[in-house]
Amino acid sequence: MVALLPGQAAPVTKAEAEAAIGKVDSAIRKVIGLPAAEAKKVTDSTPISRAEFVKRLDSMFESYRPKFQYTPRPFHTDPAVVAKFNQDPGVQKRIDKLARWGCLAPVGPVVVGPGDTLTTSEFGDALGYFMSQIASLTYFADPKWVPNLGGGGDLTK
Repeated sequence: MVALLPGQAAPVTKAEAEAAIGKVDSAIRKVIGLPAAEAKKVTDSTPISRAEFVKRLDSMFESYRPKFQYTPRPFHTDPAVVAKFNQDPGVQKRIDKLARWGCLAPVGPVVVGPGDTLTTSEFGDALGYFMSQIASLTYFADPKWVPNLGGGGDLTK
């Protein structure tokens, strides 16, 4: 068990993280037409590390990638800052990729957090941010309804 300071939120456990991630993954897969992933039953009550969370997000990102409709303008991270807060080169590489695609906040707690774990709000924000960008990447608006995409239609008529 992790010792908490007064007013400090408890970190998200691996079991809690997998339960939330599993629901998000299932919903995204259903919407974008991918087969359901095998459910992972995790009962580990130790906190999930930022590195483990990044690895899980990267795994989901790669499984959704074939359904991406466009490549966004890249977001940028400062490699020196990422390296300062993440010692593992593999994690640094994953963070750079996910942040470049807009799936991680470039200066959020997952990327530059002071600790190795995440609070419930940090975890939820990061998962929601990821889900929002995946929704954007896997959808391309119909030019009929978005004239700026080249459809030339006038929605006011």
